[in-house]
Amino acid sequence: MLTALSQLPRAIALVWGATRSWTAAWALLLLIQGLLPAAIVYLTRPLIDSLASAINSGGRANAINELRPVLWWGGLMAALMLLAEISRELIGWIRRNQSESLQDHIAGLIYRQSIAADYAFYDLAEFYDHLHRARTDAAYRPEMMLESLGGLAQSFVTLLAIGSTAIYAFTDWFSAISVLLGLSLTLLVTAVGGIVLPYRQRAMVENSPYGRRVLGLPLVSLVALLALIGFGLGVAVILWDPGSGASLSANPGKLWLALGIYALAFAIYFGSQAVRRRQGIDLTLAYRELPPE
Repeated sequence: MLTALSQLPRAIALVWGATRSWTAAWALLLLIQGLLPAAIVYLTRPLIDSLASAINSGGRANAINELRPVLWWGGLMAALMLLAEISRELIGWIRRNQSESLQDHIAGLIYRQSIAADYAFYDLAEFYDHLHRARTDAAYRPEMMLESLGGLAQSFVTLLAIGSTAIYAFTDWFSAISVLLGLSLTLLVTAVGGIVLPYRQRAMVENSPYGRRVLGLPLVSLVALLALIGFGLGVAVILWDPGSGASLSANPGKLWLALGIYALAFAIYFGSQAVRRRQGIDLTLAYRELPPE
């Protein structure tokens, strides 16, 4: 067991070096699959509440309006279940392509090492044993270890997400997140900037250590897109949940305060830019290169 764990970093490095794009897509879908069960559990409460409200409405005139939340939450839950099935099929397709690319890469490595070996090794039976073992085992062992690691990571994400959902549903511990509204909005805007940066300042990003691409897209933009989705969902939860302390239904003033601060910041920036331009100083030059750190 310990020997296998000690080889895990080398196996991950081998798989990543051979199938970087497929592995990144596989890891992203594993994360999505790990979060989907918690999202489905989370939607159960509003679905049951809306269904109970529709049943209690009886035959009143507003019964149709009472059914709309049921259809909304039920449709959203069905969409998540469909997404779970689609992601499962995509993972299978990605794993097949990843496996083929990995086997081709390992076969190439074995071929190059065989050519580079001294002729004297071909007279040793032990050499043939190692070569045979490399051909038969190396193609599937790294893949098996990575598959086990992926399943463990997905289970951990699901457990963490369901635990957080339970805390959110049955306690008021998350009521303190109202202070995160302004920070989340700030990081949301930062994520948008990260998405467009490789296209607005292409040369700067490509000449930096972060200029790599995954599936033909800038790595910076992909990471920023994931951040945008995460912070966007966080802001949506804060604004929707009455227990957050900053919801639109219970305390809409928090949102207007945050937006007012943003409006003031824009006014200060563009005002300073205009003043400095008249003094012969171009403030935009400060944002045309990445800082050394």
